[in-house]
Amino acid sequence: KNGITGKANVIKGINENEREQIIVPLGKVIARKIKESGLSVVETPTLVVYKDWNAAAVEDVLQRRKAHSNNLVIHLSLGTGIAGAIEQNNSISPVLTELGKIGVDTSYQKDIPVHGLLGIRGISSTLAGSQRTFIYILKHFLENNKFNTFSVEGDLGSSTVQREVLVRFQNKYAELKAKRDLTKEETRDLENIQSIFTEMGEFLAKFLVALSNYTKEKNFTVTLTGKCTDGETGQVLIDGAKQYLNSCYPDY
Repeated sequence: KNGITGKANVIKGINENEREQIIVPLGKVIARKIKESGLSVVETPTLVVYKDWNAAAVEDVLQRRKAHSNNLVIHLSLGTGIAGAIEQNNSISPVLTELGKIGVDTSYQKDIPVHGLLGIRGISSTLAGSQRTFIYILKHFLENNKFNTFSVEGDLGSSTVQREVLVRFQNKYAELKAKRDLTKEETRDLENIQSIFTEMGEFLAKFLVALSNYTKEKNFTVTLTGKCTDGETGQVLIDGAKQYLNSCYPDY
């Protein structure tokens, strides 16, 4: 039987029956996929479950070919919300790094997202370039605008719908970028999609400034993973963050 090492409360709470029905089959699927990729794996692997912030760091560590130039490395995963880990002196900090709970916007604007559990406005879980940030910006856009060549449908309060809409926008942007001789309507849609992901990057940049204040460091390396960084829109997001930092915080 596959072993399991729990790293999060949600895993520690799994009973023996659930382990047999869910975790063991999951481990076997993962082992099979690894074998199919050509990598060697033992017949009875141990499945180690990490919290998402550590997984963001592990991915970079495993793929790294050389050390980063800065002593401090912030590993971020931009998914539904934001997760991350702090690496210092070539080791992952054992300190609990709930980076999604760092304040980004402390203003009292009525529409600033509120953290569902904490009830606090403007924290990075919703305002750091994640899927929630995407939906926040998109809702703002749709209040007075619309897209010309496609429509946005479904309950944007549903995380499943949010994911579908995000992927659709990523694919639509790639489709329009690859097309020649765009119509005026298509050009406008392309510009609006790019504007949304650029603004997501600006939110990410604001979070990095807040993170700099939190860590008392101005020089650190940032690694990015997660679905919001996928494809060409991911590069738009990154470029938006860089432009914002260069313009508003040239010392960072």
